[in-house]
Parts: sequence; C-alpha cells; structure tokens
Amino acid sequence: MNVRSTKGIKKIIAKYVLILVEVKQIESYFNRLDSPFCFVHEHQFMLKALSEYVKAIEDIVASIKVESRVFTEEPYLIALKK
Repeated sequence: MNVRSTKGIKKIIAKYVLILVEVKQIESYFNRLDSPFCFVHEHQFMLKALSEYVKAIEDIVASIKVESRVFTEEPYLIALKK
C-alpha cells in the first residue's frame, strides 16, 4: 500500500478506526468484569493504560487531515507522549 497517496492514508486510517472500535468494545467488557481481589490493582492499572492508548491513537489519527494533505504536528507530538 502506498502510504504517500491520499488513498493509501485513508485506508490506513479506516483500519485504525475499525480496530479502535473493537478495542473500545473489549475495554468495555473488561470494565464490567469482576476481577479477583488479588488482581484488582493490576486490572485497573491495565484498563487505564488501554484507555490512554486508545485516546492517544485517536488523537494521532485526528492530527492527519487527508484531504488537505496536512499533518498537524503539535497534536501528534502530544498524543505520542501519551
């Protein structure tokens, strides 16, 4: 796939959007789980990390404006640090 073309970038973004929807569903499932007492802290820690990852990827994808071929660096760098 040619990621330098508008079409290639749109395909990559579409794949990320679909995967993020699936990950959010999985996150929701894990949020509803009752974890064993000895794993509560770890469970919450990992859910927080997953949530932050999803948000950061959403921010990175949002920083790319395909039609105008613009890449907004500041939101990307902020999301990358997350």
